[in-house]
Amino acid sequence: MYDGDLQYKVQKQFAPNVKIRQAALPYNHPPFEALLFLPLIGFSYIHAYLLWNLFNVVILCAIPIFLRDHVAILRTRPLWFWVLAALAFFPVFITLLQGQDSIFLLLVFVLTFVSFKKNADFIAGCCLALGLFRFHMVLPFALILLLQGRKKAILGFSSVAACWFLISVGLVGWNTVIHYPQYVMQLEVAGAGGAISPGNMPTIHGLVDPVIATQLGKITSVVIVGILSALLVLICVFFRPNKNKQTNFDLSFALAVLITVLVSYHAYAHDLSVLLLPLLLVANHLREASLPLDLKNGNMLMPMILLCVSPLYMFLWFRYQHLNLIGLVILWLSWVLWREIRQRYESMSPELCGAS
Repeated sequence: MYDGDLQYKVQKQFAPNVKIRQAALPYNHPPFEALLFLPLIGFSYIHAYLLWNLFNVVILCAIPIFLRDHVAILRTRPLWFWVLAALAFFPVFITLLQGQDSIFLLLVFVLTFVSFKKNADFIAGCCLALGLFRFHMVLPFALILLLQGRKKAILGFSSVAACWFLISVGLVGWNTVIHYPQYVMQLEVAGAGGAISPGNMPTIHGLVDPVIATQLGKITSVVIVGILSALLVLICVFFRPNKNKQTNFDLSFALAVLITVLVSYHAYAHDLSVLLLPLLLVANHLREASLPLDLKNGNMLMPMILLCVSPLYMFLWFRYQHLNLIGLVILWLSWVLWREIRQRYESMSPELCGAS
């Protein structure tokens, strides 16, 4: 499964006319994710692609249904409106265009959020672990839960993670599973024949590496990325959300997803599909609070608007190959949310702060 030469040989069989690549577009996901695509092996490449996208559109239809009871803004418009709005979000569009799995990851975060809202922490952890096929987009969130002391969630997460590990061993054997991290790291270092480019990653890694690595070296860059990532994670941990306070919990969850994206190390435009959830939660907060459009709330609204502007992604990515600058917008929104959560936390009575 992780033989580059064999991957390239197979890819040439169903895509022989690709001229821009002289090496495999590597499959670098965990072994167990291959089971998700198993039902598609009996179809031609184009038919499998269409069926996969149909599956993703069904997920987009299901997400507002799952969230309607917990996000009031979703009850103000019919289902078709929110599905069309999701399709207009550039990361969702590019996910469908490239046949990626990020919409399924969005569903994972939605189910995790809904489970927490229902006080089902163990189930929330199980749901989060379903997203380990993109482990770099899930492990930072799990770390936040661990540092917040959410033991039931971590127990659920660990249980499902252990199942995925055993399934992977059954699929490819112990030796392949043990060497899988090394395989992924080698791809990151080598760039996978141009398939991996930090300059197009809207993350802390993408913001730091193109500047620091060329000036001070790769090791220095990794150290700085690690320090900044740790600081961002600690921001989430310090203000633990109170599930009895809806706005506080929703904004804290939104902030955790934003920071998870920023510290994920490896992320592209399609990975930003998960931002649909925090954008909905923040929009719902602004609507529920009926806040005036002053400077404070304008600062919250502006990065949200920028994240929804498709030409901005196209301009930075297709024109200048610097999609990493979207990371600055995510940082902006994270900073504004952090300030809002801090102010609300500090305004709570000492009893509520202790209970949270």
